[in-house]
Amino acid sequence: MLKSSKTNQIPLQQACEWYALLLAHPVPEKDKQAWLGWLGESVENKQAWQRIEDFNLRCSVLPSAEIVDQSLAQNSNHAQLGRRQVLSLFALGGLTTLGGWGVYQANLDQELVQQIARWGADFRTSVGERQELALAQGGHLWLNTNSAINLQQTIHHAELTLLRGEIYYQYRDAHQPGLVDVHHPYVQVLKQSSRNLAFSISHQHKNSSLAVFAGELVLQHRATGEQYRIQANQQVGFNARQTGIVQPVEAYRQSWLKGVLVVDNWPLQRVIHELSRYHRQTIRVDRTIQNKRLLGRYPLDQLTKTLHMIANSLNARLEQPRWRAWQLIAKG
Repeated sequence: MLKSSKTNQIPLQQACEWYALLLAHPVPEKDKQAWLGWLGESVENKQAWQRIEDFNLRCSVLPSAEIVDQSLAQNSNHAQLGRRQVLSLFALGGLTTLGGWGVYQANLDQELVQQIARWGADFRTSVGERQELALAQGGHLWLNTNSAINLQQTIHHAELTLLRGEIYYQYRDAHQPGLVDVHHPYVQVLKQSSRNLAFSISHQHKNSSLAVFAGELVLQHRATGEQYRIQANQQVGFNARQTGIVQPVEAYRQSWLKGVLVVDNWPLQRVIHELSRYHRQTIRVDRTIQNKRLLGRYPLDQLTKTLHMIANSLNARLEQPRWRAWQLIAKG
């Protein structure tokens, strides 16, 4: 039996991005065909798209293209915003409509509204895209795949708010320290002034992490109030409820900057889950090989090459019937 690498969260993120694209008008024919291809790729994609439509019918949060254009034309407060930023304002307003729904449904709807609100981020990347930013205070910032941040900065200070995904920050100056402040839905990275600082921080579904490569940071959990000092070459995981154990940093937390996934004795299902962050294609794995271990360096931007490398390492068979989902199957 094959197990899909995609969780329900990933198709939902993709459905939100497709909705934003299709709201534009006129929509190029190639984009329509690409959307139809995505929609037909899996049952999970269809369910995610249905959830977008159902939510819009219940709450009327997502406006039509005409309403967005009216808002852009008539409201001076929106004059400097694009279509996605205005959508973000509509979505955030929709949070107030959730009170009448059941707890379970409200949680689902709030999650969806938060997905939509991220369209209005100052900087964002799509699936498979990475972006580098030079900051006014002298630091550098990289956004990993499918990430979104808000940024406020001066020549002395950078304030980062991570909305989704993963970022890497680096500052080096032998004479002038750089000041950075990081906001995260689950934690606060206390304001830090340093001449040499490098770290990555992620916000993923259910699990997040902070990894420090140079300098040190103090992490404060929003729910518990507990503080943790994370030093160079250390990392820590956390979620909405608690913080995990401080551990030695893993190489893949930094290797994505060079487009490489460094795998050190990972089970196959973890490797596939990580690769799925960088690609829209579904990858299905035979349950009989999902816990087999892998070691190596795999290109993040060349999915076909990477899957062939994995199949050869595990003596497995790689198939892609009718150009749909990839399948890794045990031989014999």
